[in-house]
Amino acid sequence: MATHWNTYLRFRSIIPATIIGAAAFTITMQPAMGFFPPVPNGGNTVVEVPPVTPPVSPPTIPPVIPPTVPPIIPPTVPPPVIPPVPPPPFVPPVVPPTVPPPCTCVPPVVRPVETPEPATLVMAGLGLAVAAVARRRKKNEDEAKV
Repeated sequence: MATHWNTYLRFRSIIPATIIGAAAFTITMQPAMGFFPPVPNGGNTVVEVPPVTPPVSPPTIPPVIPPTVPPIIPPTVPPPVIPPVPPPPFVPPVVPPTVPPPCTCVPPVVRPVETPEPATLVMAGLGLAVAAVARRRKKNEDEAKV
């Protein structure tokens, strides 16, 4: 029973694909004729054209030239390069650390300079709105009890 059902479903899915393929073929036939027009054959007559044979020319043999050997020149060896002696490594002079005197002044009051982010303001507003709604409900419940 299950194989009948699977076969039925497979056959059922082939039908829409066939319909879509036939529609696409029908729609694209006219544009295809514009791109690839039919080739006229000149009626129903068949004309045989004999093949063209290329002219045969006698082969040419190039003259034999004896190879020339270039003279052998021995390579010249450059004089050895002696690198200069590197300077001694740089050692910075030792400077004793300076310790600042202890501060006896009052530290300045630092106030924030940045403005809060918009998300912070929105959440604060939502929190105040929820608190106001809760307070109003409590007030209405207290009035209803009296």
